[in-house]
Amino acid sequence: RHDAERSIALAKLRPLFDEPVTFVSLQMGDGADEIRREELAMTIEDWTDIMDRDGAFLDTAALMMSLDCVLTGDTSIARLWKLVSHG
Repeated sequence: RHDAERSIALAKLRPLFDEPVTFVSLQMGDGADEIRREELAMTIEDWTDIMDRDGAFLDTAALMMSLDCVLTGDTSIARLWKLVSHG
């Protein structure tokens, strides 16, 4: 219902995709569909279709532990990042 107030359009992040890094999607739901539709989908690793089927964020937390940085507009992912990166 309030998605427009808290989401970041993938197109706004487009300049970041010129950087020599690997991007990994943590996006579930409608946002994941946007990533798959965009031409940038080839540059984003996306395992979300097999992650967290029980909704517990355990797979997401495990994946996040292997990442150097997380960019998010989602508060649940931000809070989870704080837990896995700082203990």
